[in-house]
Amino acid sequence: MQIINFSTISIPLFLNAVNVMSSSLSSSLQPRTANTCADPTTPQTFYGAFGTSVTSHNFQTRAAFVNEDNTASEVIWQIQGAIFKAWTSPDTNILPLYLLATPGFNDVVILNSTSPAGDPPTLAGFSTAQLLAYAYPTQICGSVPLFGLSKASTTDHWYTTDEVERNVLINSFGWADLGIVAFVLPVDGKSNIETVGKSMNSLAVPTQIVDAVPEARQSCRREWDCISKPYYLSYQ
Repeated sequence: MQIINFSTISIPLFLNAVNVMSSSLSSSLQPRTANTCADPTTPQTFYGAFGTSVTSHNFQTRAAFVNEDNTASEVIWQIQGAIFKAWTSPDTNILPLYLLATPGFNDVVILNSTSPAGDPPTLAGFSTAQLLAYAYPTQICGSVPLFGLSKASTTDHWYTTDEVERNVLINSFGWADLGIVAFVLPVDGKSNIETVGKSMNSLAVPTQIVDAVPEARQSCRREWDCISKPYYLSYQ
């Protein structure tokens, strides 16, 4: 067995090695730079709600809707579910989204700013824009499109990150496509949805549940309790 005589190691060489290790550790602990994402730990979840008295949808955090229950709000909003996650204060590479409403909240829209300074947009017949959230103007950092839709017959707007839902509203129920409003974070944290583009009927009944490990496949149409490890749904 070879015995290393540390007394023969030069001090400059040893210190140089320490400096290299220190530099490597320091570089791995650097904070986010100006070219990276907004802080992924601070976004809040935004919900869609429906006002039966005005037949329109509104969009806020759940805390904002809960707070309205204790105010003299003229509309009672029924929350219909979480839609997207976004930031409520400025951060890296995100721009403001604004909420505009007609008098009495008969229609509510979400618009992004068209000015480099992020100035509030204006829309004829709608109130002064109120800051709603901050989101990405382009698809980066695991963000997904926030699609806008409108229904002229009921003067209503809806927003969703679900492309299947968007297509059904357009193709089956006559909603108008307003394109992409902004890029937000998905509620479930998944930016890649494998089922996009499939019809609703093809999603109704999975034909098989397949073990994620290729060599351990099994058919479980009637034996759902056989699921024990990561699986994915197989459609035919």
